[in-house]
Amino acid sequence: GDLVRVGHPNFGETFRVSTDSTRAFTDKVIPLSSADDSNSPASLSSQSLRHSTYEVQSFFIRSNDEHVTLTPSSSLVSGFRIRFKSETSQTTTDGGAKGCLRWDSEALQLKAELETLEGIDSVEVTREHVSAITGGEGEGVKYYVTFTGDNVRGNVPPLEIVDIGTNGCLDSHSIGGVFSEDIAPVAVEQVEISYVPMYEVQTTTDIPYDASAADMKAAIESLSMACSVDVFREVNRHGYSWDVTFIDASSSPFSPLLAMSANEQNLSANVDPGVDVADLQKVHLQGTEGVPLFVRVAARNSYGTGQFVSSNPRAVEVSPQLPSEPTDIFGQAISDSEIFIEWNTPLDNGGWPVTHYKIEYDTSSSFTSGVNSGPFGSMSVSASAKSVVADVQTVTVKIDRDDGEVYYLSGTFSLRFDGQQTSQLPYNVSSEKLKAALEELCNINEVSVARSIHCSPDPAIGCMEPDGFSWLFTFIS
Repeated sequence: GDLVRVGHPNFGETFRVSTDSTRAFTDKVIPLSSADDSNSPASLSSQSLRHSTYEVQSFFIRSNDEHVTLTPSSSLVSGFRIRFKSETSQTTTDGGAKGCLRWDSEALQLKAELETLEGIDSVEVTREHVSAITGGEGEGVKYYVTFTGDNVRGNVPPLEIVDIGTNGCLDSHSIGGVFSEDIAPVAVEQVEISYVPMYEVQTTTDIPYDASAADMKAAIESLSMACSVDVFREVNRHGYSWDVTFIDASSSPFSPLLAMSANEQNLSANVDPGVDVADLQKVHLQGTEGVPLFVRVAARNSYGTGQFVSSNPRAVEVSPQLPSEPTDIFGQAISDSEIFIEWNTPLDNGGWPVTHYKIEYDTSSSFTSGVNSGPFGSMSVSASAKSVVADVQTVTVKIDRDDGEVYYLSGTFSLRFDGQQTSQLPYNVSSEKLKAALEELCNINEVSVARSIHCSPDPAIGCMEPDGFSWLFTFIS
C-alpha cells in the first residue's frame, strides 16, 4: 500500500503498491494500483514513461565470410524491409518495391523510414562501418536506433529485418553481385535497456480522523517537500474538513495536493469513510461597506466559458473585521519572579494595522480568578514596541574521550530543522558552507553561522588537541 511516484519526483504518476495477494511481487516486478485503491490495478502511461531512459537497439548487415564483401548499393542495389510490432516499412523505394531500404542506407534514410510507421514518433539513427573478423564474418555496416519519442519510451519490442532480397526488395546476387547468398544472419540486439525511475512518496504517520489543526499541520510539515503550511479545521457534516495553505506553494513547479486514504491496512469500519482532496482557489475582491456583493464563478478553457455557480451565501457585505489570533505563542520562566512570553503577528489583520496586543494572565486555565470572574490580571502592549528576538542555537561534534582510547574525527552529519533536512556535511564543515546548506532549506531565509574549535576539558590538553567543532547559529529570518 505504499505510495510511489514513477518517472519524475514531482511530475510523474502516483501509484500505490498493490496489496492484491494474487499479483506477483518479486525483485523484478512491482504490481501497481490506483493511488485511491490499492486493490485496483493500474499501469504506466506516457506521463511516467516520458521520463524513462532511451532504449537503444542495433543490428549488423555484413557478409558471412571475412574474404567476401557485399556489393555496395551504389554499384548494384540490394534491399530489405524493417518491421516494428505489426507494421512493416512501406514508403521508400530506394531498395526496390515500396518499403525497401538499401542494405547500406544512410542513417537519415533509415530514420526517415522508421518515423513513417504509426507506432514510432521519433528515433535517432547512427551508422558505422564494421571490419571483417579474422576467421569469421566479413565487413559491412551496423546501425544503432535510439527510441526518443514519447510513444516509444520504456521497453519496446525489438525491430525485425525482413524481406532481405525478396518480396520486391532487390537482390544484386541475381545480376552478378554479392548479397543474399553471402549475407550473415541478421539479428537485432538490445544495446541499452530502458529504465524508469521510481520514488517513494513522502507519507505522514497515521492521522486520527478528528485530528486538530495543529496535529494536521505538524503531520504535513514532517514531510520535507511540504515545507510550511497553515491549517484550519472545521466540522463538515459527520466529519471534518481541513483547509491547508501551502505557504511556499507559489514558487513550486508542481501541485502540492496530497494523496489521502482511509481504512487501508491499519483501520476498519462498518462503513468506509470518504476522503477527498480538492484544490482551493482564492482571490480578494474590493467591496463597499453596507453594499452587498454578489459573486459567481465559472471555469474557462480553450472552448469557452462553462456554467456559472453562485457563492454560498450568494451575497456578502464587507464589514469591520477583528484581527485573527496571534501565532506561535510561547512562554518560558526566566527567573524566580518573571515569565517571558513571545508571539508572532496574526496571519490576518482584519484590513487595518494591529495597534496593540492584550495579554491576560491567571492562575486558572479558565481565566476566571479575577474580579467579576475575569482574568487575574492583564496588560496592553503597543504593536510598535515589538522587537525581533533572534533564536540562537549551538551544535557540537566532538570526540568522546571517556574510555581513554585515542580516536580521530571523520565522517559526515546532517541537520534537521522543522521537518527540513540538509544534505550530508563533512564533520569539519566551514561556517560558510554550513550557512549555505541551511539557507537552502525552504523554511530558513537567513542565518549566521560561526564555527569554533571545541577544546578538551582536560586542562593538561586544552586546545592543543581539539576534541571537535562547535557551530553557533543565529536565526535572523
